[in-house]
Amino acid sequence: SITALWWRRKVLLGREGGGPLGPGLYHEVRYESLISDPARECERLCGFLGVPYDDAMTKFDERREWTDPDLERVHPIMPITAGLRDWRSQMPRESVERFEAADTRSPPARSQGRWSTRHGCASPSLATRTRAARSCQRGGSVNPAVFIVGCQRSGTTLLQRMVDASPHVAIVHESRWIDTWYQKRIGLTPEGHVTPDFIPLLIEHPRFLQLEVSREDLEGLLPNGRPVSYESFVTGVFDLHGRARGKNLVGDKTPRYVRSIPILHALFPEAKFVHLIRDGRDVCLSAL
Repeated sequence: SITALWWRRKVLLGREGGGPLGPGLYHEVRYESLISDPARECERLCGFLGVPYDDAMTKFDERREWTDPDLERVHPIMPITAGLRDWRSQMPRESVERFEAADTRSPPARSQGRWSTRHGCASPSLATRTRAARSCQRGGSVNPAVFIVGCQRSGTTLLQRMVDASPHVAIVHESRWIDTWYQKRIGLTPEGHVTPDFIPLLIEHPRFLQLEVSREDLEGLLPNGRPVSYESFVTGVFDLHGRARGKNLVGDKTPRYVRSIPILHALFPEAKFVHLIRDGRDVCLSAL
C-alpha cells in the first residue's frame, strides 16, 4: 500500500504541475500504449515536440554511435519488449489486493485547477522569475527543450532511449541538479546568478561527464567571469551538449523532476514536459 500511495502521489504531482501548462507544453504518454504501438506513440510525441518522426526511435537498440556506459551497466540496452513486468501473472494475489485497496488501479484524473499551493509552487518570487525568464532571449536557444518525467520504475529510461535515437533530439540521462541547485542556491548568488565558483561544483557532480562539456566550454559561458542568470547558463550547457551530439534540441530525463515542473517552467518557459505514466501495479512489481 505504501508503494501504491507513492505511485499515486507522483502521478498527481505531474498532473498538478503540468496540467495548467496546457497541451502545448504538457503531454502524457501511457507506458502500455508505448509498448503496444511504439511507432504511433512516437509519432504523436514528435508532433508534440515539433520534430519529424524517424523510425530510428523504435529501433534504438540497433543504434551504437553514442552510448552511456554508466547507464548501460544499470539498464542494458534491449529492444522494446512487452510483458517484462506483468502484474496479472507475476504479482502475488495478496500484493495485488493490498495495492488495489488504496483504490489506485487507474491514474488519478487530470487536474483542471490552478497551480498547487505547496511551498515553492505559487510564490511571488517564482512568478517574477517566470516573467524575467520570458523576457530573456537566451541567445535564441530553446534548450532545455523537453523534460521527461514520471514515477520511478515507469519506463522513463526506455522512453529516453527512444527519443534520444531521433536525429533531432538528444536526451541527457538524469542530470538531477537543475532544480535543487537553483532552489538551494548551490554555487549561486542570492539572486540566482552563476559565478565562476559554480563551475568546479558542476565538474565534480557525478553526472557531469555525460554532458561531454569541458571546463573551458563552461568558462566560455561566463564572459570575462561576469555572473549570468542560472537559466542562461543551463541553456548554454545544454547547447554545448547538443553541439557535441550534433543535435539542435536537447532535453533531460530525470524522473523526480515530476515534483519540480512549476520551478522548471518558471526557469524555462518554453520547455515541454513529457509525463510517462505506467499501471501502478506494474510499477510496484518493478520496484520490488
